[in-house]
Amino acid sequence: MSWVARPRSLRGRLTLGYAGIALLTALLLGAILAVALPRFFAELEQGYLGNASADAVRRLGETGGAGASGAQALDQQVKLIAEADHVRVRIMDPSGRMLADSGLPTETETVSHEVRAEPITDRDGRVVGRIEVSGGPKVGVGLTSSIAWAWAVAGAIAVAVSAALGFVLAGRVSEPLTQLTRVSGEMARGRLSVRADPQGVVEIRTLAAAFNEMAAGIEDTFKSLRRFVDDAAHEIGTPLTALQADLELARESPTDASVPVLLDQSLGHAERIGVLTRNLLTLSRLESLGAVAEPQSVELTALVSTALDGVASRAEQADIELAFDDRGGGLVVAGDPAALDRALANLLDNALKFTPAGGKVTVSLARNDALVVLRVCDTGRGIAPADIPHVFERFRRARDTAAIPGSGLGLAIVKAIVDAHRGRVRLWSDAHGTTVEMRLPIARLGFGTAIPL
Repeated sequence: MSWVARPRSLRGRLTLGYAGIALLTALLLGAILAVALPRFFAELEQGYLGNASADAVRRLGETGGAGASGAQALDQQVKLIAEADHVRVRIMDPSGRMLADSGLPTETETVSHEVRAEPITDRDGRVVGRIEVSGGPKVGVGLTSSIAWAWAVAGAIAVAVSAALGFVLAGRVSEPLTQLTRVSGEMARGRLSVRADPQGVVEIRTLAAAFNEMAAGIEDTFKSLRRFVDDAAHEIGTPLTALQADLELARESPTDASVPVLLDQSLGHAERIGVLTRNLLTLSRLESLGAVAEPQSVELTALVSTALDGVASRAEQADIELAFDDRGGGLVVAGDPAALDRALANLLDNALKFTPAGGKVTVSLARNDALVVLRVCDTGRGIAPADIPHVFERFRRARDTAAIPGSGLGLAIVKAIVDAHRGRVRLWSDAHGTTVEMRLPIARLGFGTAIPL
C-alpha cells in the first residue's frame, strides 16, 4: 500500500504530477549545489592561502629571510604578516623545528582547515626554511546558509506554482472530458440530439468530433427505426383492418356465396401487407447501412437487357413498346448487382404502370465524363408539378393515382440504392411523359463500401 493515496481524478493526478516534477527538480538542484558549493569555496580558500603564502614569502625575502633577524624580530615580523592577511603564519627551519608562530587570527570568527606551505630561500637559492600559512577565513559560511534558505524558499514556491499551474491546465484538459461524459449521460437517457462542444487540445477536439459523428449516426439510425415503425404501423394498419373485416364476414356466413370473393380480397390484402413489409425492410436496411461493401463489377448493358426481358411479356400484354438505346459501349460500374437490378426494376414497373396502351417506354445508356447516365422514359400522363418535389419520399404518391396499386416506396428505394452507390437520381415530368435519370460513377479502384440486400 502506497504511503500517499493517489487521487482518482485526472485533474488531481495531473496536479500532483506537476508538483512532483517541481519537487524532484528542486531536490536535484539542491543536490548539485550541495556538491558544487563546497568544492567552489574550497578552491577559493586555497587561492586565498596561496596568495597569502606568496605575500609572506615576498615580505620575508625583503627583510632577509628566516635567519636574517633574531627570534624575537622574526616572531614580530610573522605576526605582522599574519595580521595583514588574516591568516596563521608559521616558520620552520630546514629540519622542521618551529622558529615562529603567529597563532590563529583573532578577528576571524571561522577559519578554514586548509594549509599552504612554501619554501624559503636565500639570495643564492638555497632553502633556509619553510613557511606554512593556514587558518584563513572560511569562505562561504554565511553565503552557503543564505543559498540554502533561498533554495528552500524557491523550491517551495516552485512546487506551489507548479501545483497551481497543473491544477489550471488539468482543468482545461479534464473539463472537455467531463462535458463529454455529461453529454454521453444525456444520450443514455434518450436525448439523442445533444452534441459535445469540441474544445481543449487537439486530441480532445478530435475525440469530441468523433463522438459527435458517432452520435449523429446513432440518432439517424434511431430516427430511421422510428420512421420504419411509424410507417409500418400506418401503412400496414389499413390492409390489416380490411383483412380482418373480410375474414370476420367469411366466418359469420361460411355458406354464403360471397365467401370466395371475401377470401380473394383477404389474399389481396395479405399480399399487399407482404409487399409493404418487404419494401419497408429493404428501405430501412438501405438507409441504415448507406453504402456498398465488397462491390462487384456490373456491366450495365447486360443488366438493362435482363431487366427488359423480365418485363417484356407484361409490356406486350399492355400494348406498350419497349426500347433500349445503348450508347454506353459496355459501361461498367462498381456496386451491388442485385440492388441495381432492383432500382431499374422499380423504375420499369412505374413506367409500365402509368403508361397507357399504345405508349412507349425507353431505357437509354450514355456516358458523361466519369459518370454513367441511365434514363427510363415513358409516354405516360406525367406527374403534377406540385407532386414532383416529393416523389422520392416514402409513401408519397401522386394525388391522382389512388386507383393504381402501389405502396409509394418504389422511388424511395431507388434513391436509397443510388445514394449507396455514390450517385444521383432526378426526375422530370410533363403532360407527355416522365423521365427518371440515374447517374452512377464509372468503376474505378477503391470504390466504397456496401449494401447487402
